[in-house]
Amino acid sequence: MNQIIPPINNALQAMIRGFVEGTAGMPEKEGDQLLERLTTLLSRSGDFKSKLADLEKSLDDHPAFEPLYHYLFDLLMLSFIASDAAQLDENYLDSEEWMKIEDETSDRGSELLNLYIYLSEAYEQEIPVDLNDYLTEFLLADDDLYQDDFFIYEEIISNEDIAEASISEIVQLGENVKTEELTEIFVPLLAFFITHESREEVKKTILHSQHQKALHLALYGTLCAFADGLQAS
Repeated sequence: MNQIIPPINNALQAMIRGFVEGTAGMPEKEGDQLLERLTTLLSRSGDFKSKLADLEKSLDDHPAFEPLYHYLFDLLMLSFIASDAAQLDENYLDSEEWMKIEDETSDRGSELLNLYIYLSEAYEQEIPVDLNDYLTEFLLADDDLYQDDFFIYEEIISNEDIAEASISEIVQLGENVKTEELTEIFVPLLAFFITHESREEVKKTILHSQHQKALHLALYGTLCAFADGLQAS
């Protein structure tokens, strides 16, 4: 058995519970049942494909949580790299087998995986977490060699004052995001980098919104929990 790395375990719990909290009429026990299955999944050793199949079966059995699929995939990927791959050949992540898996699953997951990696490196190197640093220094979004990242984040980069916006303004902006990769993560990503409003205020505003509030609440809580876990470790 693996032991789930605490930041990933924190993120998983926050994601499921945040989604339940933001979904009207959803019983807590359904979230608890899925959380138990996914915790067991991430705790056991195994190859990536079998774990992915188990993740998909878990969501088939709990279809109300299907909107979380790509974000749970991110956590599965992160957990596998941090735990399972470390028990395999030291060059496994450069192997043809892993490259094939990456190619076959290139349509899964989200941009949040990049943010998890950024946060891990920032806390390890004791670098302050900052939106501009994430975009320009980590993603190199302003470099001509990284135009894909630039186009994905252009709606954020072009708004110089967005880091100072209120959560209410960010929620409003999030309703009109055009970039496919950002439509679901725009609000939670920017909400995470807000430092001038309390987490309680951010959660309250998201809960009172009408646009994807369950997903936004789940992902915002996930990012906060992941960062808290890194800080405590």
